[in-house]
Amino acid sequence: MVNMTPRERAISAIEHNNPDRVPLDMTICEEPYMKLLEYFGIDKSNILGGDKWGEILTIPELAKALGIDFLYIKSKKPQNHNQSKNISADLSTDEWGVVRKKVQLRDGSYYWNIVHHPLKESRIEDLIDFPWPNPDDEQVCEDLPSEAKHLYKNTDLCLIGRFGSSIFETAWYMRGFEQFLMDLMINQDFAKVLMEKICSIQMRIDERCLELAGKYIQILKLAGDDLGGQEGPLISPEIFRQMIKPILCKRWEVIKSKFRKINPKGYVMFHSCGNIYPIIPDFIECGLDILDPIQKVKGMEIEKLKAEFGNKLTFHGAIDTQYLLPNGSPAEVRSEVKRIISILGKNGGYIAAPVHNLQADVPVENIIALSDAVRESGNGNY
Repeated sequence: MVNMTPRERAISAIEHNNPDRVPLDMTICEEPYMKLLEYFGIDKSNILGGDKWGEILTIPELAKALGIDFLYIKSKKPQNHNQSKNISADLSTDEWGVVRKKVQLRDGSYYWNIVHHPLKESRIEDLIDFPWPNPDDEQVCEDLPSEAKHLYKNTDLCLIGRFGSSIFETAWYMRGFEQFLMDLMINQDFAKVLMEKICSIQMRIDERCLELAGKYIQILKLAGDDLGGQEGPLISPEIFRQMIKPILCKRWEVIKSKFRKINPKGYVMFHSCGNIYPIIPDFIECGLDILDPIQKVKGMEIEKLKAEFGNKLTFHGAIDTQYLLPNGSPAEVRSEVKRIISILGKNGGYIAAPVHNLQADVPVENIIALSDAVRESGNGNY
């Protein structure tokens, strides 16, 4: 088979054709990222630190070295006067007024833990005067068109846009997890108004960024809303369909329609951790193209997912970061990656990727083993 470019390979897989090999994606946190740059002899002097999740966006040189087929392009956050408060080395306030404290972990990595939910005590009338982020802030799209055009013209990688953020998660960040779950049951008017307001802001950010950069990207990742736990969905399918699905569907359908007008070969991706098996048909009904991350938990067995949804969705992920990549040997990583590709890669519809950012507990040799296994495995039709 003729070798494809990364962009051709990704589109072929998404369209359920048979690429020359399964495409590979990774998102990588600061500590392993720097080790990989050292391993490949790539200059790291201009690399900034990770974001609030520790992630650093992959540069083309590292993508080429690892055989990664994708690059991410992100918009900036709206300015908000909330951000001027409580800023210090280990305390930050985001554009929604959510305050996080930097927690250093034993392995040298870190996490930003929420310590203040700005709407925890609020009533529905308080939402009117809350200082919401301004999605039309000029900073949001600053440098985005030039960056997207440059990467499109000067690389052959598949470009993924990450613009507006989450809805369900942003709501509970602002309200508190336990309180928002109760709102979904007994304070539904508040929950709906809050999510609709968040959705309107996120959609406006998506729209603005698509207008400026949509013709250069191939995938729009519509943020992520973790709706599943290790055992099953965090909320019942009934409450999901009543409260959350209409808002997600509105965003996906409107934004996908706008994206397709700009780029007829544009596809939308959504992230949700955990066991979300009962609501996957709802995602398909709403027009989702790519589902991430296919976490290795009970109920999300890849054989079942491929058989039931493999002709309707492209799966992105499935390579375990809880046990396999931190604790397995390179040989075990290679074997498991090849097994996954043999199941999910058949007849297209699979993008190989870890189910989460590669963090400080993942050794470089296992990242190399993952990369090698994908490049050796072809497209799964064997």
